[in-house]
Amino acid sequence: MKKTLVRIVALIVTVLLTVPAVATYAASEPATAAFDDVVPGAWYVKAVNYVYENSLMIGTDSRTFAPQAALSRAMSVRILANVAGADLDAYADVTPDFADVEAGQWYTAAVAWAVDKSIAVGTGELFDTDKAVTREELVLMMYKTATACAIKNRFVLGPEDLSGFVDEAEISPWALEAFTWAVHNGYICGDDNSCLNPRSGARRSEAAQIFFNLHYAKVNDSLPPDTSYVDDYPVSASTETRIICWGDSLTEGCIIRDGGYTFDLTTAYPKYLGDLTGIETLNCGISGESAEQIAMRQGGLPFYVKPVTIPAEVTAVPVVLELEGGYEADFGSKGLNGENMRAGVNPVIIGGVKGTLTLGSKGYEFTRLEEGEEVTLTRLTQVVTAAMADRRSNDVLVICSGSNNMPSPDNIELIIENIDAMIEFAGVGDRYVVMDFTAYLMMYKQAQVNAIMKEHYGDHLIELNAYMASTQSLSDAGITPSSRDLSDISQGHMPESLLFTYDYLHYLPVTNNLVALLVHAKLQTLGLID
Repeated sequence: MKKTLVRIVALIVTVLLTVPAVATYAASEPATAAFDDVVPGAWYVKAVNYVYENSLMIGTDSRTFAPQAALSRAMSVRILANVAGADLDAYADVTPDFADVEAGQWYTAAVAWAVDKSIAVGTGELFDTDKAVTREELVLMMYKTATACAIKNRFVLGPEDLSGFVDEAEISPWALEAFTWAVHNGYICGDDNSCLNPRSGARRSEAAQIFFNLHYAKVNDSLPPDTSYVDDYPVSASTETRIICWGDSLTEGCIIRDGGYTFDLTTAYPKYLGDLTGIETLNCGISGESAEQIAMRQGGLPFYVKPVTIPAEVTAVPVVLELEGGYEADFGSKGLNGENMRAGVNPVIIGGVKGTLTLGSKGYEFTRLEEGEEVTLTRLTQVVTAAMADRRSNDVLVICSGSNNMPSPDNIELIIENIDAMIEFAGVGDRYVVMDFTAYLMMYKQAQVNAIMKEHYGDHLIELNAYMASTQSLSDAGITPSSRDLSDISQGHMPESLLFTYDYLHYLPVTNNLVALLVHAKLQTLGLID
């Protein structure tokens, strides 16, 4: 079969050389609120957001980024100093010996730093601060900055030489080594005519992409991941409401039988909720999962596969899963499929190829579902999970996540961050509710943690513990409180009679019915269902 280097031109590009024919990042990527002229959906949006948020580049004025404007030499050295994390205060009193570099200008210290570190030189008596930087000048300065800062890319992406470019001979001898390095490491590539255009200028949008990549590589030892495959599965317009219940064993439906754990979807709260509402309700709970793992399955927390070649045949290939920043991504075996098949990660899409992830004794493997072309991924590539490929605008999210993180005032913000990411990725706006925590045996300062949840989510929070830790819950369940129940309630805990005595954490079927009633009432109060 034909070997395909997946979207190298469109996706590896730093856009130093040309505007790509295919958008590099998600079309839904919002424009930064800081600039009026950064158009949502433009190929450079993510790069502009990154360089602005990381204080690498600012606008040409308070509301304008000027993406199509030329990048000047003064701008170049100032941004490179920011990428390098240079201490420009050390150069505050230094005025370089150039006729066009005056003391006290926004670029003066950066020019002094660049000259001192041999990042840039002038053109005789001038530095040519206002002159548009050429591509070969920028590549050389970038190369010298990367060398000075020991910036590395752990994935080699491009060809080892420039023989494939028709204008290789136009590169000045002093820029040849830098261009070879930049192409080999995937920082730049040619245009549609296989030209590098070394003598042409670079626009600010193109520069934003290159500085994004360079700074990201400095922090992570790799170029930014390829997230473009998520674009193929946008949130679809839908008039039919679904209720999607995300969570761990409290959602999946844990049952204690014969002194051990098992699962029964027919007595889980999503089943009762579906019966109450008459609305399609999906149980996306997987026992034992942390807030991070739940968010990974749903798509709020992206995870990636390291560079790999997917063979044309239907055969397993070892893959390494990774979170952004080099952290290991791990689901265990249950998160892939587990007892609750509908909630699992599979089937996934990797590099445009649909298949399944499995976990064996030697790690994760990916097996495509059908034969096709061999696909080589040359950078971190985002994995598209089953849930990510099935987002609908009219969905309602019910999230019960974080109990397995052992919630405390010290980590609740991280749990909230993952829940918020799930809501944002789902693309459902305010069509969601979140439950607070009842598993007091797994928590430190439960009341304080739930108060933080209440402050953050407001009316969208289902205050599950306040209701469960009351005689009202027992009355609604038709249970006469025991002395132990009353003691539990006096401490703000769920009463024993609503929990399996095997662990005092998981809900009885009658308790799951109470949860469904609470969720149903909240969804109606918020106007999310009739």
